[in-house]
Amino acid sequence: LAQKLKAAQDRANAAAEQEKVMCDGFGLRNLELDEDYNRRMLQLLHSVEAERIDRDQQASKEAEARAREGRRLADDVDKALLQKQQLAKEVEELEALRGKQRHEREAEME
Repeated sequence: LAQKLKAAQDRANAAAEQEKVMCDGFGLRNLELDEDYNRRMLQLLHSVEAERIDRDQQASKEAEARAREGRRLADDVDKALLQKQQLAKEVEELEALRGKQRHEREAEME
């Protein structure tokens, strides 16, 4: 009876040890899965951050290009206004010259 009791106790201890090893193995597996999950999440975060940085850089480049185009257009408008002023001045001078010539012709005719 003592031998049967001892054998049963040994089997129970062996089963408990095997269960402990399995649980430890499962725990390690869970730890490995957690590490894998954390690594993948970190990679995903890096990827998302890299995409955000790329989008920000692209938006910055586009804004800079629009600003350059706006400055170029403003310069073109300024040039056009200056040309308009110069042409208006030339027209005034030509009209004054024409008026002077008309006066001279009228004076000659009299």
